[in-house]
Amino acid sequence: MSEGESRLEVRVVELEVRYAHQERMIEELNGVIIEQQKEISRIHADLRRLADRALQSNEPIHNEPPPHY
Repeated sequence: MSEGESRLEVRVVELEVRYAHQERMIEELNGVIIEQQKEISRIHADLRRLADRALQSNEPIHNEPPPHY
């Protein structure tokens, strides 16, 4: 094997290692995104329930300043 072929093989191996690392990172990031979307969906549902409760409540909304003012 010539020196040029040896360097080419080393470069190919380095690229394969980088590719494998990037593929793993993409999979991990995708998992994070999926979990974040689940949390956003839960928060959105909670907000919708609170808004519905507020609309169904017969109590007037008081826009008074807090006691420390």
